[in-house]
Amino acid sequence: MRRGFPNVGKGWRVDADQERYFILDDTTLEKTGFCMEGISRVFDHVAQKSVLGYKLLMLAITDKKSTIPVDFSLHAEAGRKKDFGLTRKQLKERFCKKRDFNDCSRNREDELLLEKPKAAIEMLRSAVKNGFIAKYLLADKWFFGKDFIHEVRNIRKGLIHIVTLLKKKDTNFLVNGKKVSAKVLISLHERKGDFISCRRYKSMYVRIRAEYDGIPVQLFIIRYGKSSKYEVMVTTDMKLNFVSAFELYQIRWNIEVLFFETKQHLELGRCQSTDLDAQIADCTLAFIAYSVI
Repeated sequence: MRRGFPNVGKGWRVDADQERYFILDDTTLEKTGFCMEGISRVFDHVAQKSVLGYKLLMLAITDKKSTIPVDFSLHAEAGRKKDFGLTRKQLKERFCKKRDFNDCSRNREDELLLEKPKAAIEMLRSAVKNGFIAKYLLADKWFFGKDFIHEVRNIRKGLIHIVTLLKKKDTNFLVNGKKVSAKVLISLHERKGDFISCRRYKSMYVRIRAEYDGIPVQLFIIRYGKSSKYEVMVTTDMKLNFVSAFELYQIRWNIEVLFFETKQHLELGRCQSTDLDAQIADCTLAFIAYSVI
C-alpha cells in the first residue's frame, strides 16, 4: 500500500461474496512533554477539552465480525492563532529533524498539517487501488462536506456509498427544485406530523429524497425516544430504507472498539520519543499486532 500494512489482510481484498465496510474516524493520542516533533494541543471530543498530543486518523475495514486497520496518519492542530496552542518557548523546544526530499518519512511530516478529510481521501484511494473493496464508507459527522462527498463518489465511478450524519443543520439541500436547509425541513415535517415510528430502534423518522451539490442523497431526520433533539442521517445510496441505514451506521462503533483495545492492551500512543518517525513506528506496530491477534 501507499504506507501502513502492505501484507496485512490479504484475505480482505476483492471478494464478491462478502460485503465489507470502510470506517473512518479519529482518536486522540495524549502525550506529555513539549519537545516532541510536531506536537500541538488537539481537541479531545471525549474529554471536551484541548490536550497535548496528536490526532490519529484511521481508515479501517470490517465485515461486522472482524475489523482490520488499513491505513492511518498523525495530525497536529494549528488552531486559530496558528501557534499550535503552545507558547513561543514551547514551540522553539519542539524537536526538529532534517529529512531528505526523497525520504519517505517526509510525507509523514507533511501529513501533520494536512487537512484530515484530504488525508482520508488519499487513504481511501490507496486502499481501493490495492484491492480493498467495500460498498459503504461509514464516517463521523465532521467529515461531511461537498468536496469530501464528491471525492468519495468519484472513486471507481461511484463504487463507494457514504453513510454519515449531518454536521450543521443550516446546510442546504435541493428538495423538489427548491433549496432548503435541514433545519427548515425538520420544522416543516414536525409541523405536518410526517414522522414514522420505528419500534425496533425506539425512534421517529422521516425520509426525504434530495440533492446535495448535484449528488442525489437520502436524508433521514431522526428523533430518538423522548428526546426533543433531531439528528439528520445522510446517505448517497438511494435504495436504503431507514432500518438498513441505521444499522449500517451502527457498524461504525467497531472502530471505537479497535481504538479502545489497541490503547488498553497494545499500548497505542504510549511512545514518548521526540522523533515523529518513532511515533509512526509505535502506531504501526500496535496495529500490526492487533491484526495478527
